[in-house]
Amino acid sequence: MAVYKSIYQELLSVTNVAGSGQTSAIDATGAVTFGAQCVVTVTTPIPKTFLASAVVVATDIITLVAHGYGTGLKVQISNPGTLPAGISAVTDYFCIKLSADTFALATSLALAQAGTKLDITSQGVGTNTVTATALAGATVKLQKSNDNVNWADEGSATNITASGVIWLEKANPTALYLRISYVTTAGQVSADNTVLIKGPN
Repeated sequence: MAVYKSIYQELLSVTNVAGSGQTSAIDATGAVTFGAQCVVTVTTPIPKTFLASAVVVATDIITLVAHGYGTGLKVQISNPGTLPAGISAVTDYFCIKLSADTFALATSLALAQAGTKLDITSQGVGTNTVTATALAGATVKLQKSNDNVNWADEGSATNITASGVIWLEKANPTALYLRISYVTTAGQVSADNTVLIKGPN
């Protein structure tokens, strides 16, 4: 009977994944089995507010302490007074995380991931409320590559509907690299991914 030993074990964490995000590539050379325990937590923020004075028109940056928004999180902005010019009511925007306390907006997920900020031309008046879209269309899956550049799916994706534990496993992987890929249509998740690779002793 074959005896196996651990040749690779690591905790790979991802925080506030909105849109898409992957853990680092994992060298699977010589692997006989690959397993990942993904402890997933839904982190879609509750509605939060910021004053008109928190908007810096010159840089299109909004300050909101401990906002918790990941880049790509889909939100809407409302205001019973006057919204900052450039922002429209009942319209989806996508966050660009700049720091724990600052963010910007983009008009699409692709622009948010590229760091292309929405142009804000005035601060508006009053208090603005940011409402994030609830988790929807979230999945996690393994991907494989031989050059650590071009990636393809390894098996089917697992749907994420709530916080919980998801296992990803692959026997006798045929690629040099594996990674864990998260995708969300709306909302965001965080995950602690404990990866274990075993090879022949």
